[in-house]
Parts: sequence; C-alpha cells; structure tokens
Amino acid sequence: MSAPLTAPAAVGATGGALASWQDNDGTRWLLVPTASAVSAWKLVDQNGAPALQKGWTSRDIASPVAPMIINGVVFAASAGQRNAPTVLYAMDGGTGKELWNSGKSIAGLLPKNGGLSGGGTQVYLGTHDGTFYAFGFPVEH
Repeated sequence: MSAPLTAPAAVGATGGALASWQDNDGTRWLLVPTASAVSAWKLVDQNGAPALQKGWTSRDIASPVAPMIINGVVFAASAGQRNAPTVLYAMDGGTGKELWNSGKSIAGLLPKNGGLSGGGTQVYLGTHDGTFYAFGFPVEH
C-alpha cells in the first residue's frame, strides 16, 4: 500500500505544473516552480514513509514556467515581463548548477499559458508574438 505524500509548506509552490524525474542513482526528484525560482526536492524514505528532502534552489528566475528535464538537464524559463525579457536556463539536475542561459536572445514574452517542450537535444518555446525558438544542447556520451 502506498502512503500519501504531504509536502511541507516550505516547498513554496505557486501553482501550475510540477516536473519529476529519476536520476541515474535511482533518486526521484520533484521540481517546483515558485514565485522567483525553481526548487528541487528529493523523494526519500523517512521511517517507512515517503517524505520530501530539500535538494537545491535555482538562481532568481522571474515567474518561472513549469520546468522540464531532458537527459538530466533541467530547463526553466522566466515568463518574461516588459522590463525583463524571457530567459531560458539550463541547470544540472542533481546540483542546480547553471550550465547556460539564453541571455537576451529571446525577444518576446511567453504567452500566459506558455511552456517548454523538447526532446533529444532540442528545447523549444514560443513567444506571445508568434516567434518559435529552438535551442540545441550537446549530449555527453
């Protein structure tokens, strides 16, 4: 029988979608967008019951959309605002260390219900003005 998991209030989720993946060591991770960052939590066994253990928190990301994971890399994007453009971030899934970001290469803002998609070695996002961006990244073998 599985027990329900109650997240501590400290998770700080602001609504929206969550993301999850299992790393090469078998650890299950839960990614939570907050008002100003992405938080990563590990699912652990605590006295025979599932519990969440704080993993890492990203740098400040303005109103992040739901993150996604491809090959152990976490991708998150700021929703963007008039004075702060949309930025795509790539982070190491186990540590949260920033690998790269898109800087000022995205000119538009994400739509209200916009998000990320991708697979293989590509990440995609569309902006409110109808522009579709594709970012490639190398996969280590």
